[in-house]
Amino acid sequence: MSTEERDRNQINLATSTNFSKRLLTNNQEEEARKQGSMEGHKNLRKNTILSILTTILFSELVSITLVSGGVFTTFLQNKGLETPILELSFMYIGLSFYLIYHFTQKGKYTETPLWKFFIIAMFDVHGNILVVKAFEFTSITSVMLLQVFSIPCALLLSITFLKVKYSKNHYVALLFCAGGVTFSMINDLIMHPRASEGGEGEYGERFNWDAFIGDLMVLTSSVMFASSNILQEHTIKQNSDVFNYLGFLGLFGTIITLIEGLLIFREYEQFGHAQSGATGAIISYYFGFVAFNFFGYTIVPWFIKRYGATLFNMSNLTSIIWSMISDICLFDRPFYWMYLCGFILEIIAIGIYSLKPPLKQNSVKQESQQEDVLNPEINLIQLVNRKEHKELLMTSTHRTITHRLISL
Repeated sequence: MSTEERDRNQINLATSTNFSKRLLTNNQEEEARKQGSMEGHKNLRKNTILSILTTILFSELVSITLVSGGVFTTFLQNKGLETPILELSFMYIGLSFYLIYHFTQKGKYTETPLWKFFIIAMFDVHGNILVVKAFEFTSITSVMLLQVFSIPCALLLSITFLKVKYSKNHYVALLFCAGGVTFSMINDLIMHPRASEGGEGEYGERFNWDAFIGDLMVLTSSVMFASSNILQEHTIKQNSDVFNYLGFLGLFGTIITLIEGLLIFREYEQFGHAQSGATGAIISYYFGFVAFNFFGYTIVPWFIKRYGATLFNMSNLTSIIWSMISDICLFDRPFYWMYLCGFILEIIAIGIYSLKPPLKQNSVKQESQQEDVLNPEINLIQLVNRKEHKELLMTSTHRTITHRLISL
């Protein structure tokens, strides 16, 4: 064997060895990639399941918070106490401490005029007073069903003041929402037990105007809450403004509720009519009402920012279910089929309403500009509608003449 052949064989052997090593390395890398991909998919699946469970638990926590205020208020009423304003005053006192937290973090308070916070507090306080007062006349389920009326109220106010544009499905959702509210009010007016008989007696014998008055209170409070939310949207511009907003809401809410509760309505006199020997229970009910409402006011802005208003609306729906359970299990109230019909209509309403988000005026303009860029035919039509129609006609005439000359 010559030297050249020996060198050629060594080169071929080295090449095949390197190729085998490279192939083995590629196979190992591919196997490692597959294992890493499988582990990545497993981790992604675990994270997805964990995220879904966290979202469900968080939303149910919000819905339970919304119902708990009515539950503790009803407990207090059963003990002979009807003090809605004083109940709320303790909650607003707790919210006012957010001003201290905000000042320690920012070193200054808001540049927003204080009279705006006062107006928001007026709407919020009296909306809450009407809701808490409504529990004296109607059931927790009815209150939760009727509070969905805040959606059409917010829609009308958004159109008027925020220049928000809504689509057809939003107006269709309003019709279903109105149907759900109607079922609830008819149920309270006709099928609810008569208040004059202490909640006992035949159903449908005559109208229950007390429950109907409670429903009107809830509807009025929905208008106030919608107004407060519209003003809140103008006030809260950044994440840090949430604590500032809650603090001033608590400050002015405390002032309003203490003046009305102590000086005007003198609700402290109700403690003389409370059941004897129930001091411990009354204190625990007050604490529960304040704690759950304080937690609700704190968590709702963050919940909406993280999960969106759609999921918050769905939490409102599950709160209706929890309210039905509390009425049946805690207060021995009967189940009404009209409540179920109203609940189904409101599920449909919120589902349709959530299909497409509304657009503000600036967003509408930006969307129309994007459509114009992506659709040159629309631009052409717009040009025809403007002063450039002569140039377009001349261009089309020139193309027609050229086409005829070519055909000749």
